[in-house]
Amino acid sequence: MKKRYAFVGLIVLLFMVVLTVVACGGTTTTTTAATTPTTAAPSTETTAPASTETTAPATTETTAASTEPIKVGHIVDLTGFEANVGSTFKAGFDYAFTNAKIGSRPVEVIEVDSKSDTAAAVDAAKRLVEQDKVSAIFGPTQIGQKTAVAEYCKSVGVPLILYNPTPLDAVKDNPWVFAFGGTPNQTATVSADYAFTALGYKTVTMITTDDTAGKSWADPWKAKFEALGGKVVQQQWTPFGDDYTSYLTAMDEADAVVAWFGGSAGIAFLSQYLELGIDKKMPIIALYHGGFTDPWLINTIAENNADGAKRLVGTIAPMMWDPSSKDQASVDFVNGMTPLLPYGPPGDAGYSCTVQAVQGFLAAAATVQGELTGDALGKALLAVKFTGPEGPEFFAAGDQAATKNIYIMKVIGIDIPNKGTIYKYATVQAYEAVPPTGLK
Repeated sequence: MKKRYAFVGLIVLLFMVVLTVVACGGTTTTTTAATTPTTAAPSTETTAPASTETTAPATTETTAASTEPIKVGHIVDLTGFEANVGSTFKAGFDYAFTNAKIGSRPVEVIEVDSKSDTAAAVDAAKRLVEQDKVSAIFGPTQIGQKTAVAEYCKSVGVPLILYNPTPLDAVKDNPWVFAFGGTPNQTATVSADYAFTALGYKTVTMITTDDTAGKSWADPWKAKFEALGGKVVQQQWTPFGDDYTSYLTAMDEADAVVAWFGGSAGIAFLSQYLELGIDKKMPIIALYHGGFTDPWLINTIAENNADGAKRLVGTIAPMMWDPSSKDQASVDFVNGMTPLLPYGPPGDAGYSCTVQAVQGFLAAAATVQGELTGDALGKALLAVKFTGPEGPEFFAAGDQAATKNIYIMKVIGIDIPNKGTIYKYATVQAYEAVPPTGLK
């Protein structure tokens, strides 16, 4: 049986390595070509297909420039400690721009590795704007990088499109940030509401990293849980690392553990949580699914601790995509991404969030006549209302972060003959049209 789990883990690892090796050249440029035209308009909800040709309104003058590529930049971690997550974002982003055009113009994607480093992310943004002359930038994904790049984009008037959750403070008072990925307040408050109202948890012990990322999820979760009548009996803040034994053994007893750690730290924390048998006394509620309870991570744990991974079945996490959705945009996304993945259909929002943001951008860009100037594109982005794989999305008046659906997921195990158990998510409950400030 161990060989079966090792085989599954090897497939996942090889997939991540291939994506990272391909991408680690620093900068890659892709020009897309469209096949199927569609038309989008502001303030009108549309279902944007995964591979899209969007048709802009005709102008009174046609020039040679009208067929030149529209350049967009993508800042993503392809090396460093966030490379495993970055490779997922890259795969979704590349798929989302397949066969994309805006009017008669193809889209040229210029990708730069931010190397899991804030300074490198800012340097990437400067190059994209000042040298490559991009119309917009997608990413980065780390909070420190986002804050720094957002300030730069504000200074030069170039739209910054963020596709994973971003703290409200990072988008406040910056009209050049467009957070299609929403905010941690949305997922955190939904998770707290579900823990208290659906699961009946009245006490929790909280633990996460002592940084902006950890606090951006922990603070709104705690505020919502306590507002409902729950009690946080203990709150521990930790460094990002690989040994959490001392924190785990110091945990006070409660109805559940509320936690989040990303990537390699998530693997270490959950592995030690299982080894110490804490799961037998207190289940985990995730502050956020990303890099913590995602299928690839549980499958990685299963390589060395198959029995322990099975004990994580039922673990609850909030996510912005419903894998079981029958909405056409989501079905098209799953059908399009699945052949590109060596382990079956996508299992988390690592891919869908990039596709969602790109489709929003294409729908908005189709409404802009002439050149995609910063101001005109910015107004179009705020006006767009569309349905992507993550469902309907729009920007309410005064918001730079989107209102969108949030879903409660649970980890499930699927037994596959001759391979063993593969871990995925199943949707438990949907919260519709959650504002960026979260549930009240």
